[in-house]
Amino acid sequence: MEKLFTTYGPTPGETPLAEHPNPYFERKAYLSLNGPWDFCLDQSLERPAHYGESILVPFAVETPLSGVGRKVNRGDVLHYRKEICFPEEYVGKAGRIVFTAVDQVADVYLNGSWAAHHEGGYLPFEIAIPNVEERMTIELRVQDDTDSPIFPRGKQSSRPGGIWYTATSGIYGPVYFESLPKEGHIESLQVEPDYDERNLIIKARIAGDFSPIHVKCFLLDHLVGEIDIGTTLHGEVSHAADFFPWSPQTPTLYRFVATMGRDEVQGVYSFRKVERRKIGPFERFLLNGTPVLLNGVLDQGYAPESGLTYPSYRAMEADLDFLKAAGFNFLRKHIKIEPLRFYYLCEKKGIMVAQDFVNGGRPYSFFYIALRPFLNFDVDDLSYRHLGREDKAGRDFFEETMESTVKYLSPASSIVFWTLFNEGWGQFDSDRLASKLKSLDPTRLVDATSGWYDKGSGDFSSHHVYFRKVKLHNDGKRILSLSEFGGYSLATEGHLYSKKKFGYRLFKNSEALLAGLRKLYKTEIVPLVLKEGLSVLVLTQLSDVEEEINGLLSYDRKVCKINPALLKEEMDEVQSAFQEALREER
Repeated sequence: MEKLFTTYGPTPGETPLAEHPNPYFERKAYLSLNGPWDFCLDQSLERPAHYGESILVPFAVETPLSGVGRKVNRGDVLHYRKEICFPEEYVGKAGRIVFTAVDQVADVYLNGSWAAHHEGGYLPFEIAIPNVEERMTIELRVQDDTDSPIFPRGKQSSRPGGIWYTATSGIYGPVYFESLPKEGHIESLQVEPDYDERNLIIKARIAGDFSPIHVKCFLLDHLVGEIDIGTTLHGEVSHAADFFPWSPQTPTLYRFVATMGRDEVQGVYSFRKVERRKIGPFERFLLNGTPVLLNGVLDQGYAPESGLTYPSYRAMEADLDFLKAAGFNFLRKHIKIEPLRFYYLCEKKGIMVAQDFVNGGRPYSFFYIALRPFLNFDVDDLSYRHLGREDKAGRDFFEETMESTVKYLSPASSIVFWTLFNEGWGQFDSDRLASKLKSLDPTRLVDATSGWYDKGSGDFSSHHVYFRKVKLHNDGKRILSLSEFGGYSLATEGHLYSKKKFGYRLFKNSEALLAGLRKLYKTEIVPLVLKEGLSVLVLTQLSDVEEEINGLLSYDRKVCKINPALLKEEMDEVQSAFQEALREER
């Protein structure tokens, strides 16, 4: 079949994904390093004498947009090289180069000298440049074993098919440079909106010589507060006079600008409070003290020409705009971590997010994973061999990555809860890890075991229902969540990735698909919202992905299988049922 492309990819000569990836902490003294890099794929750890081809960063080697489009095998070595010509205003200063996503084990060389080592494919890392020269050469050596039991892999597979997708290797997230004053700069600025006290708590880290940090806070262009932060590197700015909480209906964003000497950073933040509370007979999800129905979709974040990477930030926005137009207020970011700009866009548009951690471990047992939807049995996740977690190094790496993920995504107020494990994939010690996650991040809730192998931990009784009618009972102990359901499929001819098609229930045309979804919501979902306190809905899914054809959008995003206005009518009825249930409980 012909390769699929969205309409959102970079135009010829355009630097892809050139915008700053981190709106929560960005400098104007910024340079995108995306674009053509020299590339070589061989089996040698030695830096190549000759780079025979070019690759378009930040797209993975396997993807069409990379310009390479080849499978990477275990034992292959990926070599990248880019000569950077820095603008005159950056020369002689310090700087840092940030890699937002490189899969899987990377070593970085700067002007021929080793500069950094990084392991794991989903979190950023950076290298410091003490003195920026006019021309500098950066090289990267990457190895990727998709089937490694140690590192997280998500939905990547060396044998893709069904719900498992083409592997991602090498650089697949934006690469950028920020210029820094040599005498000293702001290393990090942690802003913690305190909803109850209506304060912004600021904690800074600096590098080099200290000078006072001046922080100004704005709502739109209106100055709402400012502070000079001294040697304690800690301060608070009251927002009592200008306090406007964030919600899907009113997605209010504030902005800060922080200066220290010649260094300046800026970012966004918002005030919201997430909690779980019993109202009537049921535990409920509350946003800013009000019970809320989280009604959304599963979002895998794949595109046909670029795989695990969005082809552009325009593509991100288009997906989110469709969700809002269709009446959803929520998405579950499934088994991947995005650049921070994605979560900022969710915050800006008023979309709440459940963020999955990325699974790993050894190949999963067919019995324990694939048969579980049909046979109701339990597995002890303290017995590590059942769910692919025999390797202590893999368990340790998952736990370390959990902590790093929480830190990385902490500024994103759009994220309202975490999904620790999905359908038993690499699950272990879920009770202990759910408690640890709650202590690491008390500002969000935790879905410990989405799907099955529930140990009673976390804030949600979380269920996946395919192949049968949705029948759930709320025992009143945790928030009742239908964290995956539907999977209704429609093949869109001319927009298919493969001749093979995977879905849970196939429909012949758009009218039949809409009728099927209407019946599902009216006869199975709404009664649970009214009678069983169902509070979280995650429909599978936003778009088709490779062989999966159960999306509301085709994989290339060129076909909207159902008019979003008609979907919104259904979603409005679900929200009305939720409000009716609350009135009856009170």
